[in-house]
Amino acid sequence: MSDIVEFKQDAAFHYHRGLKFELNNDWKSALNSFELAYDKEPDNELYRYTYTSMLSLNGLLEEAEKILFSYIIDGEDVEQYYQQLSEMYIQQQRPNDAFLFGLMYVQIADDDDYLNDMLEMYDVQYTSLYDILYEAEVYTTQYIFHHLFNQGKLKEAKEWLLIQNDEVMESRLIQNLLAMSYLFNEEYEEARTLLEHLLRIDQTDITALCHYTLLLYNLNETEAFENYLSTLKKIRPINDDQKLKLGVVLSFLKQYYDAYDLLFQIYKKKKSTNNLQLLIALMNSSYYIDKYDFAKKLYQYIQRQFKHYKVIAPWDYEADIHYVESIVQPLLHSEDSNDRLIGIFLLSHVKYRESLANPKYWTFTDQLIDREKLYLTHIFQQVQFKQVQPLHKGLQLIRAQFKVDDDFIEMAHIWIETIDDLNDIHQLTEKQLTALIGATIYHYYQSIGHKKTKKYICNEYNISLYALNKALDQLT
Repeated sequence: MSDIVEFKQDAAFHYHRGLKFELNNDWKSALNSFELAYDKEPDNELYRYTYTSMLSLNGLLEEAEKILFSYIIDGEDVEQYYQQLSEMYIQQQRPNDAFLFGLMYVQIADDDDYLNDMLEMYDVQYTSLYDILYEAEVYTTQYIFHHLFNQGKLKEAKEWLLIQNDEVMESRLIQNLLAMSYLFNEEYEEARTLLEHLLRIDQTDITALCHYTLLLYNLNETEAFENYLSTLKKIRPINDDQKLKLGVVLSFLKQYYDAYDLLFQIYKKKKSTNNLQLLIALMNSSYYIDKYDFAKKLYQYIQRQFKHYKVIAPWDYEADIHYVESIVQPLLHSEDSNDRLIGIFLLSHVKYRESLANPKYWTFTDQLIDREKLYLTHIFQQVQFKQVQPLHKGLQLIRAQFKVDDDFIEMAHIWIETIDDLNDIHQLTEKQLTALIGATIYHYYQSIGHKKTKKYICNEYNISLYALNKALDQLT
């Protein structure tokens, strides 16, 4: 019998260990321990509370928000999450957020003591408790919406708005957010109906005008779009909120000089440097009016401050577009089926899928034959089809060996022709297939006078010399 007594490292063990670190003000170690406890028992309210609170204390408020907002969206016992968020915002010295999220807790939990504490803390005077509670509902709804929307969770953001009560939904702010949500979820008829309703009520509503112009742009209603764009460019916003909305939309519509003028006015006040939407639009506008150094400065700042958000630098986007239009598109629109297969493969290697949002990059799908459609589905929908697996594995290994240039395309053609000539290609084991790919690449190197030895191929693809020679015999 062993004399070694093993400690049971369960959730409780990590939680109590975290408490000891917290007492010693070792917040980083406390966070690691609380995270382990939470991961083991995510339904435990105490572990959830200590973990998210410690995230905030470690400067990771966005991560804490992400967790707590997910519980609020689920809709069970939400008052405790509003209260905790209020406490976090107090710690972070964000009084407006602390007060309004705290009011949501007060409203749900009916906690008059907490209300009085906050009114005293923030020295708030009001004439109607109903009005400030309504303001809290609208504010927290849009705050959580923007959190989801900025993470690219467009469907979830829309659904969050749609579960709000009728009074909140009557807010013009919320209706404009819902219209924007319809727009970015490509639910264009719903967006049109709501935006036209908003503009009938107030034709000077800058937010609705911006979104309606975007809608016309997306629907290629050119004449109407040009008219509305002309109207947007004449607008003189009266506050920073209007400047931000107009500037972001003008940047999206590639009116970069006008966008820059509006957005930089806000930025230079140093009040909105944590507004991701502002920073991205200003970065893009700066880049496209040749203010490269400033654009790079903004990108570096975004990378530091918003580590959990995926933001594409405009120069990376332009590199993707150049790659697609100069190399991939000619292959996809070729009359040669093998070219189209290679084009589909290269399309899947665009650095950012967002670069492929333009429908013009997908017009090639109308001319695909069955094999090409199968390969497109295999790659982009990650559906496994045995028929195209040898093709795909070969192209993957070839791309690792060659740059995307004429050598790669020629080698890719040779591989496709090779598998088409072999009747038993689908009977090969994984190792045999790898050896065959290596043999095909070796043959190509020999044909162009490149001194790559068999030993090099064997090492590169982790195959034996026997397997390589056997594969070479198949090719002759």
